[in-house]
Amino acid sequence: MAATARWWGLAAALVCLGLDQAHKAWMLGPFAIAGKGRVPVTPFFDLVMVWNRGVSYGLFPQGSDAGRWFLIVLGLAGTALFLWWMWKSERLLPALSLGLIAGGALANVIDRIKFGAVADFFLFHAGAFQWYVFNLADVWIVAGVVGMALAWLTESSAGPPTGGKSGEKRPENATE
Repeated sequence: MAATARWWGLAAALVCLGLDQAHKAWMLGPFAIAGKGRVPVTPFFDLVMVWNRGVSYGLFPQGSDAGRWFLIVLGLAGTALFLWWMWKSERLLPALSLGLIAGGALANVIDRIKFGAVADFFLFHAGAFQWYVFNLADVWIVAGVVGMALAWLTESSAGPPTGGKSGEKRPENATE
């Protein structure tokens, strides 16, 4: 199962990366969001164009090339870490979740390399309240984090007891 899980995780990373980059190319190209301003889609959701020079929620904005390259290196290191973790994963849900995170992280790194900032388009709002602007890569990352939380919560504790042989039952009153 481990080999199958890792390949599904890699496929998820590549699909997420491809979908995000294709969507950004369409939004910046044929749709020309930059020239349209705010485009209402529903009473609570708009399409907008925001260049995010920071990290999540626009925190730690980087106004210099050194800062931008720092975020690129950090993003590449994070992507490598999540891909390594995904490759070690033996279960499908963690492998898929880590693939989502890696694909989303790499998609945003590509934006920083190509444009100097991450292109964000989606804005949810209610009255005067506005949520942060995000993109598909951010959706993949959040979905991956939720998947990892679910994987952790559903991880079986039926494995072999600490210090015992596989298949042995640990007495109910045993302590670690």
